[in-house]
Parts: sequence; structure tokens; C-alpha cells
Amino acid sequence: MSETITRTRDEVNPDYMFQSTNVELLASAMQGKIDLNALAWRELRCRGLDEYGNWIGFDKPEKETLVMKFKAKAKELLPGQDGLQDLDNDINSAGHIDEVMFRKSEYLGGMAAVILAILEK
Repeated sequence: MSETITRTRDEVNPDYMFQSTNVELLASAMQGKIDLNALAWRELRCRGLDEYGNWIGFDKPEKETLVMKFKAKAKELLPGQDGLQDLDNDINSAGHIDEVMFRKSEYLGGMAAVILAILEK
């Protein structure tokens, strides 16, 4: 009987992604003090790639969108509320973010309204 062993190269194996990462950085990420999604997004943009790894070039402006700012602030203020992270990155208005969150629940909608007000200041 022969077994097939599937091997993944270390550089593409997520199990090894944080092997050389400093402990303080790992702890900060686990505590929600570091937004790993925002860091990954920034690194992809620095490489001229979109969120799917497709080449889009360097000529597009590197700006943080409202929905990215919203997600980062939501994670900072309410790290346990994953529902606040469930937004399409193409959303570009506070009203649309608010509408999507209220459709999920009144609680998330209320939290979204507060976060958007904080971001507006």
C-alpha cells in the first residue's frame, strides 16, 4: 500500500507564516493592536497587486478607503465583533456602510453609526 504525501513549499505554507515574527508583534496582533489585514493590503499595494494577488500596477493611488478605515477602527474598538468586518471593500460611502450593517442587525447598525461618527471627527 502506498501513501501519497502532499507537501507544500514552506514559503507558501500558512503554518510557517509567522515562524520568524517577533513575539511582541505576534502578541500585539492577537490582542487586536495590529491589523494584519491592513498590513497585508499595504504590502500587496506596494507590490502593485490587488487583494486577489492580481497585477494592477503602481499607477493607482495608494489611499486607504473609507471601508478600510471603518474596518480598522471597528477592530480597534470592538475586536470581538467580526460582523463589523464583513463589508465589501468597494463600498465608498458612510451611508452604504450603515445600510449594510443595519441589514445584519440593529446592534451592528448602531455600532457602525458610532464608528462612522468617530471617523468623521
